[in-house]
Formats: sequence, C-alpha cells, structure tokens
Amino acid sequence: AVKLDRGGDLEEAKVEYMEAIGLFLQAAKAELDPARSKMLQNKATEFLLRAEDLAAELKEREKEEKDGPDPLLADARRLRDEGLAEEKAGAYTNAKAAFTKSIERYLRLLKLAASNGMRPSAKEALRTEATDVMQRAEKVDVR
Repeated sequence: AVKLDRGGDLEEAKVEYMEAIGLFLQAAKAELDPARSKMLQNKATEFLLRAEDLAAELKEREKEEKDGPDPLLADARRLRDEGLAEEKAGAYTNAKAAFTKSIERYLRLLKLAASNGMRPSAKEALRTEATDVMQRAEKVDVR
C-alpha cells in the first residue's frame, strides 16, 4: 500500500491500505503481547487515516475532472499571471493591481476551504500560492 501510494497509484493504494487494516486488526486480536497488539492497532489506525485521505483526494480529483477546475482558482491564477507579465514589462502599478485582485480571490478560496472540508494538503497549497502572490505584490510596491 505504501509503495503504491508513493508511486502515485492512489486508487490501488487505497484498496491495499483497506486490506492491510483488516490484517493488522486480525493480528492485533490474535497477539498475546499487549504492547505488540497495541502497536498493530495503531498501525491499523494510521492506515485507516491515510485511506480516508486518499478517498477524499480521489473524490476531489473526480470532481475536478467532472466539473473542471474551480473558476475562482482559475481567476486567481490568471490574475497572478497577468501581474507577473506586467511586472516583467515594468508596469509595476498594473502588476500590483493584478496581484491585489489575485490575492482577494485566494483569500476567498481559503475562506471557502475552511468551511467545506478541503484536504489539509490542498489548503496548504492554496496558502503557498497566496503567499507567493503577496510577496510579489510587496516586491512591486517597493519599486
């Protein structure tokens, strides 16, 4: 399961994690040493949490494939790219305006993410993108 997970085969990894959970729980039940039994139960719990994360990620990917990318995220990235182009052209006022609009979209996305149960790794990716845009905005503001 772990090897499949690291290799990016999330669907198969989820199946293997679920199978491993059953095996860990069977072994924990049969184990006579309480410490070893607890260790096996803990491993089953760890695998269950990862399987749940994978299920959520797969569901999110399926939704994106069906619905396409989030329009608000696409707009935030478009504005970021517009700001980068303006910055490169030396139009710092226009760059700052585009970055500011982009940041507004990212902040709205982060607020939505907090209320809709988005995966922690997806929230962190949004935060990273937003932070990068804020740093660019600050950089052009200094010029």
